[in-house]
Amino acid sequence: MRIYMKKLISIMLALALCFMCTACFNSTETKSINIYFKSAETNELSVNEIKYSGSQNTVDMANFALSHLISGPDDSDFVKTLPENTNLLSLTVKDSVANVDFSEDFATYTGIDELLARFSVVRTLCDIPGISKVSITVKGMPLISNTTGNEVGVLSKKDIVLGVDVVDDVTTTITMYFATSNGINLKAETRNVKTQNTISIEKTIMTELLKGPSSHELSSVLPAGVKVLNVETKDSVCYVNLSEDFVSKFAGGSGMLTVYSVVNSLCSLESVQSVQILIEGEKGAEFGNFVFDEPIYPNMDIVVK
Repeated sequence: MRIYMKKLISIMLALALCFMCTACFNSTETKSINIYFKSAETNELSVNEIKYSGSQNTVDMANFALSHLISGPDDSDFVKTLPENTNLLSLTVKDSVANVDFSEDFATYTGIDELLARFSVVRTLCDIPGISKVSITVKGMPLISNTTGNEVGVLSKKDIVLGVDVVDDVTTTITMYFATSNGINLKAETRNVKTQNTISIEKTIMTELLKGPSSHELSSVLPAGVKVLNVETKDSVCYVNLSEDFVSKFAGGSGMLTVYSVVNSLCSLESVQSVQILIEGEKGAEFGNFVFDEPIYPNMDIVVK
């Protein structure tokens, strides 16, 4: 009888432990999940907090978030970023990397819309505990950028440069090139800036370049009102995507100083050998004596000390 009771107690304890483990694993809690849509007013990502009361399992939360991205926002302050008819085919998370496979409709956008679609997925998933990077495939094949023609690869928060919150990280010295007073040369200016853990160094350089030089002896040659829509480097080519203002507000002339102010500044990075300038996500814009159909290499012959 004693042996029987001991076995019964052991079984009950085991069942209770299993119940407790199951309850913990499937525990639910009401919280907000950040869904990143396009802002209704700008070409930037903007966060929409959605209430979630399901399992705290990473995959469950990620599925919930992606379902909202696919269906689109209810709030008129936001605009859907994913193409119509996009479907989620599979989602797995391994070693903090979310592997997301979409239907072929996901890869139909170009230009800024393509970037917003891609980045909204990455930013949304990387805000979920347990996910730090995202790999996107289309029907099981690697996602290819319609803008650059390159494989997108694995992305993290630091690759997102469209309207995201930032946190100061470390101080970095960057080099930029501005025009000299004679109007025919460029001169380097170094600057110590706070680099930020969600913004690339290329984006930082372009942001500082648009602010203009610190020295009164130098001047900016970038057209007024230009916006940096995106910057990304693949295979040593930096793709800098600029707003239409870069072309439409250009004062005229050869454009040499303006182009090489951008190119030389970005090529001051060891990781960048050439620069492909895009206008609203597209190649081929005409700018003075230039046509932006191929990457441009730095020109140090016009630089003075």
